[in-house]
Amino acid sequence: MMTSSKLTLPWDRLIVLFNTFRKSGTAQKSTSKAKSKNQKISDPQEKQSGSNGSKSMSLIADGTVIEGKVSFAQSARLDGKIIGEVLCEHKLVTGQKSNIQGTVKAENSTIEGMIEGELHVKQTVHLCGNAHVKGKIVAQKLKVDSGATLDGEFRIGKA
Repeated sequence: MMTSSKLTLPWDRLIVLFNTFRKSGTAQKSTSKAKSKNQKISDPQEKQSGSNGSKSMSLIADGTVIEGKVSFAQSARLDGKIIGEVLCEHKLVTGQKSNIQGTVKAENSTIEGMIEGELHVKQTVHLCGNAHVKGKIVAQKLKVDSGATLDGEFRIGKA
């Protein structure tokens, strides 16, 4: 479920990525074009094995800018930019070009991009080598790879 006050999307590219992701399970380049800019987009429902059965994953593509509150009932991958609040009931993965300005709440997260604000994670935060976090991290566990930067404060362990 997604709610926003402003949404800027490269529709043709986003629809192609969603359709490609749905068919193959990974986002790959495709030469097909969307038929209409008003075409309805649904979340990919690619089944993945996990400890709690099947899961689905949402994708926010590079070049997408969302302002407002975004909620994911499943895992999500973010390669675009979000200004506002991100709520993810499962795992949030951010790509190298991702940019979040605001508050993030998730079960688990793997960060490769930029976050400016607060990151509240119930279990584990993994800051990859390209990650840049400016703000506050609250999590049960924190894993930091060489090259990652954290400018701010963090609280790790039970609250």
